Amino acid sequence: MASALSQSTWILVAIAAAIVCALLFAAIGCAKTSATTDATVRSKSYREPSSYQPYAHGPADRGFRTQSSIAIAASYSLELDADNLGPVRASVNEVAAKSINVGDRVTITYTVRGLPLIWKRVYVLTVEPKAAPALSTP
Repeated sequence: MASALSQSTWILVAIAAAIVCALLFAAIGCAKTSATTDATVRSKSYREPSSYQPYAHGPADRGFRTQSSIAIAASYSLELDADNLGPVRASVNEVAAKSINVGDRVTITYTVRGLPLIWKRVYVLTVEPKAAPALSTP
């Protein structure tokens, strides 16, 4: 015989679920402001082009509708040592990676998401080579 929960227990469960949803929305769903800092490229590795094949969920009777393959372009994965952030990773396309080498200083735009004191994730939005200082002539 199943035991039924009281109405006050269901209300407490609903309040706890609402608090968890609000925390997740604050950590992941809210728009965050982006910031800019400088970083040093520690490593650069090539990632070959590949594809991803999503699999159908639900009933197997889909007629002629089949899942198409999703192409993933070739890219370079950069390990960066960002000022005031520590180590972060970013992925850039082949064209942008031509002007970035190991040891170079770059400017990154990033956003930080997470729950304070619990979880933090840095999302690197852009990576641009740092402009070389102009030579002054007397």
